[in-house]
Amino acid sequence: MLSLLFVVVLLGTNSNPILAQTQDDDFWRQNGTVPEPIECGSLPISTTPLNVGDTVTITSAELCDYYGILLEPSSEGGFDIGWMQLGHWVSFDMALSTAGLFNMTIRTASKTGEGAFDLVNQGTGEVYKVFSGVANTQGWQNWETMDAGLVALRKGSTTLRVNSLQSGWNLLSMNFTLVEAFVTYDYMVFAQNFDRGHVGVELAESSEGTLNLDYIFSGDELFFNLTLPQSGKYEIFARVSNPEGVGSFAITHRQTGQVFGMILTLPTTSSWEEWTTVLVGEAYFDAETHNMELFVLQGGFNLEFLGLNFIDSATGDSEDNHYLVPAKDYTNTNGIEVDPNNGNVGSLDPDDWIEYSLNIVSTGVYILQFYIASPEGWGSFKVVNPQTQEIYGTFDSLPKTESWFSWVSVDIPNVSLSQGTAPIKLEITNGGFNIFVIAFELASDYAEEI
Repeated sequence: MLSLLFVVVLLGTNSNPILAQTQDDDFWRQNGTVPEPIECGSLPISTTPLNVGDTVTITSAELCDYYGILLEPSSEGGFDIGWMQLGHWVSFDMALSTAGLFNMTIRTASKTGEGAFDLVNQGTGEVYKVFSGVANTQGWQNWETMDAGLVALRKGSTTLRVNSLQSGWNLLSMNFTLVEAFVTYDYMVFAQNFDRGHVGVELAESSEGTLNLDYIFSGDELFFNLTLPQSGKYEIFARVSNPEGVGSFAITHRQTGQVFGMILTLPTTSSWEEWTTVLVGEAYFDAETHNMELFVLQGGFNLEFLGLNFIDSATGDSEDNHYLVPAKDYTNTNGIEVDPNNGNVGSLDPDDWIEYSLNIVSTGVYILQFYIASPEGWGSFKVVNPQTQEIYGTFDSLPKTESWFSWVSVDIPNVSLSQGTAPIKLEITNGGFNIFVIAFELASDYAEEI
């Protein structure tokens, strides 16, 4: 059995651990022991991976910070965390050598059968588990182990925090038993790490015991932050469920539209209960915090997590020359409408037009790609420079798509663009189609990909 140290946290304006015990209930706290905090974040990460069935045990032996609680001798040896009241909390550092799905149990005592808590990531605020109904053990030193369910934890050092949501319980220890090891990733973005407040995507519990993103639709933009410890090239993976055999998405920078990875065809799974891991792409990242988004080209799939693996530290260019611009992000227009549900541009008629500004990082020859939907195969348009009137390309006919939500790209190769802002204008000659995304990429990079 592997052993970790229980680390407890004091936040807020009261930073003196002695003062934390001064409350209205001092008369029954007089026998408590004030913890002597150690330094938080000092647990080493083992180089030996965990095996399924291995248990990581967290006790009250090594507190580093806390609020409201005191220590008391436990009937089972050592000390327990006592006097857990509403608003009290403790935190601890967990150093895991293996990311995976863990079964969490907690050993508690409650003479009155009261008590509730949640378990959160102190650094990110991510809620791992909410637990209510601490058992009545008929005494403050009568301990009972309770199953708190499954929780997905990442590899490395994570500071976990237990917030007491109801008074009347003591805490002795917590166990985390590995049920399933995830494929080893250097960095993971779980479903609950995505900012989905501006879209209709929901969190649901997957068949693998973790949370997943559900009800993902075309045009959804799922934001997340990515903080990487070292610069270099990374592989990007995604774990998806896709029984409908549809779905595609891109991993982009939220502000610039830079593409770090894109998958246009997700593999089909046998049901919503089956999951598969796919390689989204490889990209160079600087060692900093990146404001990212998962931009859904075609919905109809569920997502558990993204995983990134460091490949090498060879120098690269974080300003890769592959970008996406959602069609709704135009600079000027005449006669069009934007679908409020997925952001595609429609209601296109002859003489309508749309203008965009492309941020060109380096001068070169580019390929322009326009993702369109046309169930009847109708529509035509041309692409020009609105300042010089140079015609970049003309589409006299468009391919037929399966539906209004099935997107294909029509491309214009060999467009010379200079570094800086490059304006383009789409002039509609016949309607009957929608536009979803505009992509542009250096022709040399595109040739390497295909």
